[in-house]
Amino acid sequence: MDESFVAKLLDVGQELSFSAGHVLVDADHPASGLFLVMGGVLTVETPGLEEERGPGNVIGQWERLDGSDDVRVVAQTDVRLVAVDHAAWEAAQTG
Repeated sequence: MDESFVAKLLDVGQELSFSAGHVLVDADHPASGLFLVMGGVLTVETPGLEEERGPGNVIGQWERLDGSDDVRVVAQTDVRLVAVDHAAWEAAQTG
């Protein structure tokens, strides 16, 4: 991901921080939009798959975080994220 694209996301997104162990997304806590990982490590669990995602990775670009696909996202370490809604993400990609 290039620096100018990250700068766009920082402009339109909201910076968030969570402690290790925090559940960002599960069936009871759906999310709309995406998370860009700025620091730390998240675990993304979907049926049959568990992946770690670190800085520079985007959560929610491929996974549905709205509670419909049994996705669970947990902070494995303290994390810094930028939360971006889908419309802002698409606008950043095209402009």
